[in-house]
Amino acid sequence: MTAGIVVFFVYTGLEVGAGQWETSFDRLHLHLSAPQAGLATFGYWGALTAVRIGLALLPRPLRHQTVIRGGTVAALAATAVIWWQPDTVTTLIAFAVLGGALAGIFPALIALTPGRLGDRRAQHAIAWQVGAASAGGAGLSAVIGGLIGALGLAVLGPAITALAVVLAIAELGLDRLAPAAAVGAR
Repeated sequence: MTAGIVVFFVYTGLEVGAGQWETSFDRLHLHLSAPQAGLATFGYWGALTAVRIGLALLPRPLRHQTVIRGGTVAALAATAVIWWQPDTVTTLIAFAVLGGALAGIFPALIALTPGRLGDRRAQHAIAWQVGAASAGGAGLSAVIGGLIGALGLAVLGPAITALAVVLAIAELGLDRLAPAAAVGAR
């Protein structure tokens, strides 16, 4: 259960941290106007929302583990591009890709919890996971803000890339801890 709590904490820290700090990054680091930065930030949150809804509407749902693994890999790639910042347009596209990549991870992780822990333990575990997600969203976003205050907005890319790496490692660890019986349900 602890590994699951870590995954939710880091996942939501990445989702909220990237989304919360993108507007400042776009305005003060990429030098976009306020309307441009607002539209770019909408790209991140809009992609997250559209992909999450799209996944729910698929006539034949994807395997949860496929959504998690694919989203994690895409998030790693997107955060690396944001860190790299080859040009403004590519960086903004990477933020939108990041939003879309993260969209299915949270619901898929919740859906896998009963298979990992059993129905009875899942009721309590999901409460802990959602609590960890709230703490991660607020706490890790605040840590990113502290880093930005100390080092400047250029630290956003490395910070969210580090979170994506930790998410990938924690998710792999969580997957390895899953009971053998649950593997077929994914």
